[in-house]
Amino acid sequence: MEGYTQFGTIIVINALVNQVFVEEIHDLIALIPGVRIGLTVLAVPGFALRVLANTTQDIEKILSYCHESIRNRLLEKEAVFLRKY
Repeated sequence: MEGYTQFGTIIVINALVNQVFVEEIHDLIALIPGVRIGLTVLAVPGFALRVLANTTQDIEKILSYCHESIRNRLLEKEAVFLRKY
C-alpha cells in the first residue's frame, strides 16, 4: 500500500454523475495533504474513489466530503451520518 496503513473506497453509480462533477470532487480532495487518491470514471454513470492514508480520520474526512457533495449537489438532499461504531 505504498507506505500507507489505511485504505478506503466509495463507489457511486447514479445517472446524475458526469465528468464535471467528478473533476470537481477530484480538484477539492486532491488538496488534502498526506493522502493518496485514485478517482476513476466508470463505464456507467458513476465513479470509484480509492483513498490511501495513515489515519482513519483522513479517509473518513474525504469520504464524508464526497458523500455530502453527492447528497447536496446531485440529489438535493441533506447529508446523513453513515458511520457505525
